[in-house]
Amino acid sequence: MHAKAANDGPFGFLTEQVVIKIGLLRSRFQAALVVGLHAALLAFGEFIFTQSNWLLVALYGQNLYDTRYFR
Repeated sequence: MHAKAANDGPFGFLTEQVVIKIGLLRSRFQAALVVGLHAALLAFGEFIFTQSNWLLVALYGQNLYDTRYFR
């Protein structure tokens, strides 16, 4: 059995604190990222639903697939 080093207590405590702080920062960053992503998707979905008539309705006598880009 190996003898225990005299100074491994402070080092072990410091590494535990660093790991805990990194874990907390990571979880908070993930939460902020998810909230930001959901807000962006909500705004995009709101735009699609409010502009759906303008985006999907063809002009009089024009088919949906009949545009100036596909001749």
